[in-house]
Amino acid sequence: MWIRNTSRHPDEEVRAGVLFAVQDIDMRRVCVNVKNGALGGAAYNGVPEISNAPRAARYLVTLRLGRGRERWPLGPINYHFKSPDETGPRNRFPFFVCRDWQEWLVKLAAHEAMHIQQFRSGAVCSELACERFALERLELWRAAQAAAAEPYEQLAFGLGPAAAPIGSPASRPRRAALPAARIPTPPEHAV
Repeated sequence: MWIRNTSRHPDEEVRAGVLFAVQDIDMRRVCVNVKNGALGGAAYNGVPEISNAPRAARYLVTLRLGRGRERWPLGPINYHFKSPDETGPRNRFPFFVCRDWQEWLVKLAAHEAMHIQQFRSGAVCSELACERFALERLELWRAAQAAAAEPYEQLAFGLGPAAAPIGSPASRPRRAALPAARIPTPPEHAV
């Protein structure tokens, strides 16, 4: 997988979000372009001739993270950007809220990655299945973010090892493990 970030967001954070979103999906020979633009994305079963994807790429994913004027949190909305009061009883798409651009990136990358899996397996492309998968992945992202932040919050608010005697091993702050996805890799190298 190649991840090419031309968005205004830091490469390391974009890479971490994409890698989290697509774990457990075969992303070999997929070029993922992350850029600014109206919120949205696309997965291509093949690579258009005008693409800047590497020649070895077999699939292309484009993720647009916004123009910089988005008001977060976004939602509740569904896949069609409709709020609950704008949909009727036949709406089948789940509603979601994205708190920031990183949650949008994870949700969007997971949705488009599921399309890649559908292309590879010859399955019918189902927007509903992709959206459900994406929202499951978003919930996992939120849980991982909360777990990573917990030790720091405990120390900041005095909820951690403050009761332990000073100098004891329990009184020493522990470092939270950083996700492996934070290791930068040049954008042209496959993951």
